[in-house]
Formats: sequence, structure tokens, C-alpha cells
Amino acid sequence: MPKTINPKSIVRYIKLGTGGEWEPECLTNGIIRLGFGTARVSRFTACCNGQWDKLRQSFLDDDYSEREASRSRNEVRHFFEDDGSTLWITFHGGRLHWCFLDPKFKPQKYSGKDDGVYRNVVGGWDSNDVNGNPLQQTYLSKKLTTLAQYKGTSCTPSAARYALQRINGETGAIPTTPKASDLPQPPPRYKSTAYRILRDTKLAKQVKALHNYKCQICKHTIKLPDGSSYAEAHHMRPLGNPHKGFDTKDNIVCVCPNHHAELDYGARTLSAEDLTLVAGHSINEEYVRYHNEIICGQGTK
Repeated sequence: MPKTINPKSIVRYIKLGTGGEWEPECLTNGIIRLGFGTARVSRFTACCNGQWDKLRQSFLDDDYSEREASRSRNEVRHFFEDDGSTLWITFHGGRLHWCFLDPKFKPQKYSGKDDGVYRNVVGGWDSNDVNGNPLQQTYLSKKLTTLAQYKGTSCTPSAARYALQRINGETGAIPTTPKASDLPQPPPRYKSTAYRILRDTKLAKQVKALHNYKCQICKHTIKLPDGSSYAEAHHMRPLGNPHKGFDTKDNIVCVCPNHHAELDYGARTLSAEDLTLVAGHSINEEYVRYHNEIICGQGTK
């Protein structure tokens, strides 16, 4: 494993089998398995030949919805085309595990009972940061660990930069907090550095004002003691790496804190038809699709 992971690496979370049923095998044998019926002759041939529209059509033929077919195709394509530059992460046994695929080892049909493929990883899976410290799930942000609750998915997490920082050991281990009754004196303070993109931009404020600070999903607004209203702005395609979204009004939705959290975690998909629209603010369907397919990608078939 490299001493330091490239901070610009693409991060991809994967659930190893429905409900994590493949996790022990994959982590032990140093492989990543993928389902989606990719061992079928027609699908395997389409994937190896880069016939991604043909693969999508095969999902539609299996009664996938348009959105599910596109999402499944994208997940499979990323796995087949990965040249070893993607950092893959997963959770198992209370630890964050990570690896890189071996670019020399192309996808092979899995010989077991399940209809899928597998690829070897470089040097096996690792559950420590580059300094050898264990990546215990308890000490990681919930924005990242919530991925462990997914039954089956392969997606780019919104906390990708944070995952890279922790794997590179940049934030250090978080000390165990003793119970209050055991403290003889006030607990010590620890200095930490965090990086974030300022999302409450000028355009974000304009969008919130256009909607009178009402959530575009539930129409709720929060009234503050001074009589003003409060809402938050969400970029459907997140700003910065790895998503590289644009700070444009058609990439922003005005939402309440609850729905903002759901969107950040990829726990809610979006539909332009379900959003309240007002004059002066339109939604770009491209960004809606990006949110649904990349942020919320949860294919289980």
C-alpha cells in the first residue's frame, strides 16, 4: 500500500453483497465482488466491450425502472473501467476498510453460485490508516459511517474528502471520552483542523429568498425569535472534489435542516415534479439525475 493516498483520488463506497453477505470472503481473499447479473454471457460481453447502452437495455428488459437501469449501469461501468485510481471503501466488524483494484487484473466471472464477477485488489484490504492506526467506526463521522446501513450499493460518498483525510491519518485518532462521573477535572481540549466548502453563497441566499425560506420539499420554514425565517441551501451536485459541482442557481434547492441532512447522506432522491418552484428559480434535471444516481446510488440487484 502507498504511504500516502493521493488526496485527489476518487472515493467509492461499496456494499459487498446484499446486507454485506460477501464481506468476510472479499476481505479475506483480497477481492471485490459485484453482482447485477454481470456473469451472464450477454452482460459480461457487453461490459468487456464497453457497450454500456446495451447493458442498460438489459436492465430495462429485466423490468428495472429507467432510473434504476441508469444507476445500475453506472455502478457496473465504474467497476469494470477502474484503472486502479479509485479508492474503494467499505465497513465490516466495526472498522473502515479500504483498497485499490489491481489494474492488471480484469473482471472475471465468479465461480460460486451467485451470478456476478470479481477483481483482485492490490495488497489486500486495509483497516488502518497509513500510519498504522485502526480506522474504528466509532471514531468516524456519522456522515461517513451511515453508509454501513445500506443493504446494497456502490456510490461516491458525500464525505469522500473526509474519508481520504482519515485514511491519510491527517486528523489523527479521536481520544476516548471518559464518563462525566470519572472526571476529576475539566477534560482536556484537543486542537483539530477541518476543511469545508462554504455553501451559503450569494446565489444560495438568493434561492432561499426567492422561496421565502420555505423548504421546496415540505414547504416548512423555521421562525427565529427575532421574527426572521431560516432555511438551508443544498447543492444537488456537491461543490469541490470529487463531484466538482457548479455554484449555479439551477444546482441549488432551498430545504429545511431535516431534508438537507437526508440529501447530504443520500437518503432521499429528488424529483423536479415534487419540488415547489417559483419564478426566477428553475431546476436543472442533469443535477437531479446526478444526485439520484451518484449520491443516492443504491442498486441492490
